[in-house]
Amino acid sequence: MKNLIVNTLLALLTAFPSVAQDRSQDRSQEKTDKIKPLFTAFLTEKLDMTVDESMIFWAAHNELEKAREAIRNEKKDLRKTPNEKTTLSDKALEENVIQMGDLLIQEIELNRAFILECFNILDPNRATKIPLLERKFRDGIKERRSQENSRQGPPRKDK
Repeated sequence: MKNLIVNTLLALLTAFPSVAQDRSQDRSQEKTDKIKPLFTAFLTEKLDMTVDESMIFWAAHNELEKAREAIRNEKKDLRKTPNEKTTLSDKALEENVIQMGDLLIQEIELNRAFILECFNILDPNRATKIPLLERKFRDGIKERRSQENSRQGPPRKDK
């Protein structure tokens, strides 16, 4: 009977971190799902887009986001590599740094191509404001989150 209780308790304790992680990912996805419409409304309003411009712009922007996400995932994998194997050779570390640099260059070129593509969708004056408006929106979200966190007390350390 004692073994049954110990085994059950052990099974519950080992399963708990994965459940907690799933909940954390769900909350993160919920936040993202709430922010996307706000971002869409913000940029559409600030760039004073017509319905036609908006449809074309957001189709192009969604493609940009997919490509950005792929690059982010690759960078995330590269950052994990040295931590997983603490004894990488100098050559492997050098290759890792080169790959990271290449991904950063790809990201910059991707953003540049998107802004240039937006010259055809919006006028150049509005198209060049996109990076600034995106940064302004992100900063506003960060500020709002920090205000919410300061009202809730010190941040929890979930590890």
